[in-house]
Amino acid sequence: MNRILVGAILIACAPASADTLGYLRTTPLATEFTIARPKGAARVVVARTQAEWRDAWKAAGGTGDAKAVDFERQMIVGVVNGAQDDRVVYRIQLDDAANATVLEVHLGSGDAPTWSGNTRKPTGAQFVVTPRSALAVRFVSDEMVDGHVFGHTNTGEGVESKTVLTVAAVSIKPTGKASLREQAERAVVGSLSAADRKTLLVGPLGGSLKRIPHGWTKLDVIREPDRWSITYDDLAFHVDVATGSVTRHR
Repeated sequence: MNRILVGAILIACAPASADTLGYLRTTPLATEFTIARPKGAARVVVARTQAEWRDAWKAAGGTGDAKAVDFERQMIVGVVNGAQDDRVVYRIQLDDAANATVLEVHLGSGDAPTWSGNTRKPTGAQFVVTPRSALAVRFVSDEMVDGHVFGHTNTGEGVESKTVLTVAAVSIKPTGKASLREQAERAVVGSLSAADRKTLLVGPLGGSLKRIPHGWTKLDVIREPDRWSITYDDLAFHVDVATGSVTRHR
């Protein structure tokens, strides 16, 4: 069975209230590939090898060969829209870095407001290169809500989220103590002081949220050849891939 192209019906987003904070904070999407008019049914995509990525690109109607991706360090997550759908990837994060069980891929409408600028312009298909994880990948469709009901949402973080599909975890033999995203972020969270944790748990309205990172954390995770660069709000860290040692540089 091909695990790469996984069908899912994408639901429409409810209109945003004038008092909404918008979607969660976007995460940087350094490398992405798009197709304006893709083929096939609406679906989400996870590719962890070049062969899987080649098949996903071809199935969506991509022209030419799929671009080479370093799958020793990276993976691809994406969404293929149907003719009437409008979904883009705007945030990727672990569900809880201290004890991660899934990689969350947040979907929202194109060119829509977030806490940190608008989402990308609408597109037929979007494939995002993101640091490698062996965890299950859970795609969620987010809806903006009125800011006054921030804490009453099903996430507790100011958006209503509906699971579109969860793609199963895989077995990957680590090549170091922090070769996977979940290992690197767990090491970072383990290095935090009590004061750091308290600061990072503060949400956009001043209340305390329940996880690190939460959906409003300014988050950037980059896998370099021999180390990770990880940013949580104003805190920045390097994690050595081989040893898992954490160095704080801000």
